[in-house]
This record gives sequence, C-alpha cells and structure tokens, in this order.
Amino acid sequence: MGIKIGILNPDGLELCTQKAFAALRDAFAQQNIKIQPCLYTEQLPQADLFIGSYEKSPIIRDLVAKEEIPLPLNQEAIMIQELTVNNHTALWACAYDTRGLLYVLYELAARINAQSVPALYQPVCESPAFIHRNV
Repeated sequence: MGIKIGILNPDGLELCTQKAFAALRDAFAQQNIKIQPCLYTEQLPQADLFIGSYEKSPIIRDLVAKEEIPLPLNQEAIMIQELTVNNHTALWACAYDTRGLLYVLYELAARINAQSVPALYQPVCESPAFIHRNV
C-alpha cells in the first residue's frame, strides 16, 4: 500500500517544514505505508494527499479564490479536508502560512501515530484564537 503526496509549494518545503514532513513520513512508515512525494508542477499531480501553503503556492491561492478550498485567510489558519478538485478527490492539508503548515503536518502525523488512518480524514478548518503568541 502506498500514498502519493503532492507538495504544492513551488520551491519545495522550507527546512522547518521538511522536519515536520519527515515526522509525517515516519508515521506512515510505522503503518507500513510507503509514500511517494510528487513535487510541484504548474498543474495538480494525481496525488492522494496535497500539502502546501497559501503564501507559497499559486495553485492554492487560485483554488481559494475560486472558493474550491475553504481555507481561512488568517495567519496560522489550517484546513484538513477531503475535497474534489478537477474531478479528482483527495485529502487536502493546507495552511495559510509556513507556521500553519507545520501544525497541519504534525497534526496528520499525530493522527497516523494514533493508528487511525480513518481519523486522517476527519475534517478541520480553523484559525488560532490569538494571532500574536509570545513566550
């Protein structure tokens, strides 16, 4: 069993999100699910899971503008949902920005680590209650 993951950010994933993606990859591996990353092109690849951010991906910006992706346009906003785009149904895990994408990738990894691949498809679409966080 395998899963194709479409990475929709044209420059790939930033270093911090690469680490989160590695956590997702490891979570799939623990369930004996091999992943095949599909890197950015100017059109949607035939993937089972799409990841990316509104800030970095022109594809996601276009789909949000067409209201095909219900992503809130706030800092750190996230969306995990099964959607049909261009007659292709897949799980979309998107965020407004890089920090939100970190939350999305770690959330997916946590769901898989809970040994509940069906829970992977539980939809979530939210923005943080407090935009400015400090330590």
